[in-house]
Amino acid sequence: MPKKKRAYFTVATANHLSYANMMGKTFKHFHPKEELLIFSDQAINKVKDSEILYRATPFFARQLFMESYTELCKIDADSLVLGNLDHIWEGDFDAGVVYKANP
Repeated sequence: MPKKKRAYFTVATANHLSYANMMGKTFKHFHPKEELLIFSDQAINKVKDSEILYRATPFFARQLFMESYTELCKIDADSLVLGNLDHIWEGDFDAGVVYKANP
């Protein structure tokens, strides 16, 4: 069985890049060896789609899968990682989502 290639990623425009960087610091505290990719304006502006920010997560996830990643986790840029995330990779499923909405 080939080794799985895993990455975490986020999407952040220039207005939200400071949030993404803060999330990255909290992420690296618990996962110093894991890869965190930030798709910023440079990547976003290359996409010829005026509505890309509404479909950025599946668009960039597909791009990463095509680059041979086998496992992905998208973290919102304005999130803080306050614990280890290794448990999200446990179990047998194709996709997982957070099932809690804020009112």
